[in-house]
Amino acid sequence: MHNVEIFEIKSFKLKNITLYIQLFLVFVLFGVMIAFMFVKDKDFMLLLLYGVLSLLMLIMAYNNKKFYKRKYMTYIYLAFSVILIGSIVVKLV
Repeated sequence: MHNVEIFEIKSFKLKNITLYIQLFLVFVLFGVMIAFMFVKDKDFMLLLLYGVLSLLMLIMAYNNKKFYKRKYMTYIYLAFSVILIGSIVVKLV
């Protein structure tokens, strides 16, 4: 039986780190959405959901601009994240 490496350190590129962050934030978003159903304090969970979603939209806007070269979707993601951040500020004030 020969050794099979599941994850090579050499193949990990630091320039693609935002794609890994985007994937991580998608998993965190699903976790927060599932936790939202079971937690009684809905206000805090809603703020957490908006925060994770706004961070995800910012990272997606950056990835669209840098990797995919789709400029129109970048502006849509940025506008959506600014709206979410604004709603977080309004709820906190």
